[in-house]
Amino acid sequence: MAKEEPQSISRDLQELQKKLSLLIDSFQNNSKLPQHSRISLDSDDG
Repeated sequence: MAKEEPQSISRDLQELQKKLSLLIDSFQNNSKLPQHSRISLDSDDG
């Protein structure tokens, strides 16, 4: 286990948390749509 700078790790964690929250929100908003529609919408977003 190599020691890394805690700041960089925390930064990555914060970014991951933001992405996860966005994904969760999008899934909740598109929960009514079928998975295929969700995937297409997600790809269009990117």
